[in-house]
Amino acid sequence: MINLDDKRHQLVIRSLVESVPLCGCGSSEAMWMIIQAALERASKPWPKDDVSKRAGFYDAMDIARNDDEPIVLPPLAVEFVAQVLTTCDLMEHGGSVGGSWLTPQGKVLLEFLRIHPGPFEFDGPVPWAISCGTDETFELSAPELKRECEELTR
Repeated sequence: MINLDDKRHQLVIRSLVESVPLCGCGSSEAMWMIIQAALERASKPWPKDDVSKRAGFYDAMDIARNDDEPIVLPPLAVEFVAQVLTTCDLMEHGGSVGGSWLTPQGKVLLEFLRIHPGPFEFDGPVPWAISCGTDETFELSAPELKRECEELTR
């Protein structure tokens, strides 16, 4: 469980947000909605009795938006998002990207996105998600980030 008042947890979140290759311009709110929807899909367990009961990453994705048209991703775009999130170490897919699941890093980022959906702006409600509120540069190495996320998801 993340504690958004804990400086170390803030640094973990910052590292996770920075691991996603989005620049923040353009349709950043929609991009973060897509990231969250993909992480939500990967968080669902696979039914043992019938795997067709869970949408995978070869299936289209419709994402509802409050005051706008829904975001509709065709199967190939959904697969692309899964491939990108796998390279960001937020998901793992074993033998096939269609059956991806969350890594500890993906679980922590999803927990954060459920609390504070993107985009993340310097003057927004969680400025430390990008800047940590200091001038210091801080980056967790990939192994350190994984270790911290494993601790947070225990």
